[in-house]
Amino acid sequence: MHSARELLTKHQPIIQMHDSKSLQNLLLGLLLGTAASLNAGAGAGAGHEHADTATGYVFEDVNGDGIRQSDEPGIEGVAVSNGSLVTLTDAAGQYSLTVGEDTAVFVIKPAGWRLPVNELMLPQFYYLHKPHGSPSGLKYEGVGPTGPLPESIDFPLTKNQSEEVFRVLLFGDPQPRTLEHIAAFEADIITEVTDIQGVDFGITLGDIVSDNLDHFEPINKAIAKTGIPFFYVYGNHDMNFDVEEDRLADETFERIYGPATYAFYHGQSLFLILDNVIYPHKGRGYIGGFTENQLTFFENLFETVPDDTLL
Repeated sequence: MHSARELLTKHQPIIQMHDSKSLQNLLLGLLLGTAASLNAGAGAGAGHEHADTATGYVFEDVNGDGIRQSDEPGIEGVAVSNGSLVTLTDAAGQYSLTVGEDTAVFVIKPAGWRLPVNELMLPQFYYLHKPHGSPSGLKYEGVGPTGPLPESIDFPLTKNQSEEVFRVLLFGDPQPRTLEHIAAFEADIITEVTDIQGVDFGITLGDIVSDNLDHFEPINKAIAKTGIPFFYVYGNHDMNFDVEEDRLADETFERIYGPATYAFYHGQSLFLILDNVIYPHKGRGYIGGFTENQLTFFENLFETVPDDTLL
């Protein structure tokens, strides 16, 4: 079995779907085959300078209030990440991870469990640790100062019914340029799927908006009318262009959606949500690729993925 790193410079023409562990390695080869050259000069972005340790629990939120009670059990074997390292919760549901001054700690939802959502049906699976907040002077608002690291960063989950067979609603590149475009998107598309039944969740596949990040909120309000949890992919039109480091290009996205690279299980499938935009590249523009932290995240995550998992 080749390691993920050994596959970074290889392209694989065929994926054998019956061998899931090989599929994981082949997927790495396909996704990351040119990463070594694309990643040159890209910011690592983990923010693990001056590292501290985050601890907390993944627990069954029996009463649904989002707060861990003494009688609510922890969940063993759940993956939690800082965007680079991946650890599994112990028998009590507890984890610990190093964090720096710009780190997202997030749970990788296991199959058979449900994440809490906010009023816009956005899954709440992460904690942003940015003691000083985003850089000042951004055109579009970033993350406010989060202050000291909490004593415990806990992730509530509730049990879900069988997920063996499920449906997903996908939106490809909505990319509205104006509020009128968002109104048309809602009138022509969202009205067709408002309070849709028989669909477990949705994913918007990048280019949520068209460079105007103030449009995140109104399009989220429209999509929330589907009544299902919605995950969002970061696209090249969803960036803060007025930054000088790649790790800062998703500050507004993070404020609203959380980390731009994450993962979750549903049924026997693992969904990988990937930020594959590196900006700026050589002082201008952007290219497709992955940072060193992302490559490490993929490797560490795949070490925990069961062999019979579809990616």
